[in-house]
Parts: sequence; structure tokens; C-alpha cells
Amino acid sequence: MKWLALAAALVAMPAAGALARGRPKLLRLGIGLLAFLPFIGERFTMNLYALPAYRGDSLGFEVALVDLVALALFVAAPKREAPAAWRVPRALYLLAVLASIPGADRPLYALFSTWKLLRMYFVFAVATRYVRRPELTPAALTGLALGVVYVTATALHDRYGLGILRASGAMPHSNTLGMAVNLVYPTSLALLLAGRGGWLAPACIGGAGLCVILGQSRGSLALFALAGALVFAGTARRGLSARKIGIALGVVFAGLVVLGQSLDSLIARFENAPKSSAEARHRFNDAAAMMLADHPLTGIGINHYSHAVSEMGYGDRAGVLAVDRHGVAHHVYWLTLAELGLLGLLAYLGTLLPPLVRALRGAFRARGDPRADVLLGLSAGLTVTYLQGLMEWVARQTEVSYMFWLSLALVDALTRQLRRR
Repeated sequence: MKWLALAAALVAMPAAGALARGRPKLLRLGIGLLAFLPFIGERFTMNLYALPAYRGDSLGFEVALVDLVALALFVAAPKREAPAAWRVPRALYLLAVLASIPGADRPLYALFSTWKLLRMYFVFAVATRYVRRPELTPAALTGLALGVVYVTATALHDRYGLGILRASGAMPHSNTLGMAVNLVYPTSLALLLAGRGGWLAPACIGGAGLCVILGQSRGSLALFALAGALVFAGTARRGLSARKIGIALGVVFAGLVVLGQSLDSLIARFENAPKSSAEARHRFNDAAAMMLADHPLTGIGINHYSHAVSEMGYGDRAGVLAVDRHGVAHHVYWLTLAELGLLGLLAYLGTLLPPLVRALRGAFRARGDPRADVLLGLSAGLTVTYLQGLMEWVARQTEVSYMFWLSLALVDALTRQLRRR
């Protein structure tokens, strides 16, 4: 049945793309959907082949609705004026991933993650073609902000409809929920401070605040505040006004009110957080260091950390408890070192840092231009995402990966538009 469904989708989506070609309204809808759909989580996904019992970052050869929409947009896309940005860093990271496969204990696991990376590159390339066009850029921003509003509704349902203390909403985990909204909401905050964004900007900001409170991730709470502080600092550097100060004070006051409503549960979460969780994180990092020592250049293989801990003896050597033996290192940089080696980490950092530098330069290039405000928000979102990688491996999860690459497409588009003005 799934093969019939996939075959039907592969016929329908190119046909939809052909229909949308040259129709601005349909193209805006398509790029908005591309940005919104990562927030629906694992709904409407299909694994052509999967090993659901495995606990790595990729469990099979997945095809998501995001990929199918990207396929339709690819068919509808105008002729590409220039190739997608950061070709060399992306190629080097892909080469590092491919180089880890021959020495991997289970090459199939590595192929799962390789397939996911290729999907992300495809979505990035397709999104880039559209958001470089100034009339379509707002559609992607709207899709991302609406995604935060949607996932807030699902998180509220978790808490007040199902009684789940640590809400995750449509995301796979409460930590994923916090990381996703922290990546996106700073852009809405920057637009609100610039007097733009309409009703959706405060809705996105308020929803993100609710998500990090309902998710009760300590790291997400701290980084939510840091992202806001970075945007406020950046907008102050671009020029202060009474309106900006008023909005800033209003956002802080609203945040304190909402925080106060959930203060008891948050305090309980902080006080009762098991010491075993922190200990497990340290032992996961110790295991990663051992893997790196044994495979310093190309690592043990992409998507192999969980397998190495549980089946290759690293869990015993690092003293990882039996209950944690199928886990993943809660530190994306140690995880990358373990799976891809030193060369892989350098390639990974090469995909992270150039877009952030470019976004920061663009954010302060033009006063009064809303595109610079968006870049300020994107800079803050990327910064806290990179910092959260010191505490989580969520950046490797599919949903956040889509949002990350869409954010990079926006950085590329907006900086190009500013250079042309």
C-alpha cells in the first residue's frame, strides 16, 4: 500500500508543480507550506525501509511531505540564476559523511543518515530558488511563524488536554520543541521591534515562550532568554526609540506573567531533575572521546553512535548504565567527532559558521531595511541553536534540520537582496 501511495505522490506532485508554474499565488502557498510542514513532526511521513528499533538519528529511508512539496516546487521553479550558496562547505560535509561509510560496522545505518542529508540539501536548494525572489521571501517567513503557532497549540493540548507535564506537541521530544521555536521566534521579535510582522509576530513570540515553558527544558528556557537579549542588543545598536523600549518592556512583562503561572512546575522540574541524567551525559561524552581516539580521522560512521555504545563495547568502557545503552550523545559536536572524526567536525563547523557570519554582516549593513531586521533575528536564532548543540543532539533530528536549512536559505536570499539594493 505504501508503495502505491508513494507512486501516486510522485505523479501528483510534479503535476502540481507544473500547474503552479507561473502562478504567484500558488508559488507563495508552496513555499509557505515548505516552511510550515517541518512543524507537523512525524505526521505524513513514509519509510521506504526502516529499522524502528534502532535509536540513532535516522531510522530508515524516509520520505516526508516536506520532500514531496519540495519536489513540486522544483518542477515549478524558475530557471536558476546562480547555484545554491555554500557549495564547498556542503560538499566537504557530504564527503565526510560518505568517507565514514566504508569503515562503519553497519553501513546501512550510515546510509540512512546520508539519505537524510541529501534530502536536506535538496530542500535547501529548492527553497533558495524561491526566497531569493523578494516577492516570495515573506511567504517562507510566514510559514515558519505559523509553524510556531501550530506547535504551540499542540503543546497546549499536551498539557491541558492530555495532562502531560513536559509537553512536546507535534515534535518528537520536549527538547526538540524548545530548540525548534528558539530557532524561529527571534525573527518575529526583530520584526516586531521594527514595527513590522502584523499580528503573526507577537503570536509567534508568545507561542514560543509558552512552548519553552510547557516543555520545561532548562536549556531551552535559558536560550530563549538569550535569543531575546541578542535581538534587543542588536536592535539597540541599530537605533533605539521609545516604541522599541516599550515593546521590549511589554515582552518582558508578558513573559514574567506567563512564567509565573507555571512557576511551581518549573521549580519542581529544576529541583527534581535526576542527577543520573547529568551523569549519563558525561558518560556519553566519555564514550564519544573513546570512539574518536580509536577512529580519529573519519570516525566510527555516521548514525553509529548508539550502535557503538550498545554493541561495540564503548558503553562498557565508559560505564554507561544499561538503561542508557541505546542512547545518543547529548552533545552534537562530540557526536560528530565520534561518528565523523576530526575532519568531519571541521566540515560540520564549516557548514555552521559562514552563514552566521554572513547573517551578522547583513544585519548591520542597512538601517531601516526590514531585511536587515530579519537577518538580525536569524543570527540570534542560529546562535542559540549552535549553543544548544553543547547540550543536545537535536540539531540532527529531521524536523530541526529542515528548519535549519530553510533558515540558511533565508540568510542567503536576504543578504543577496541587500547587496543589490
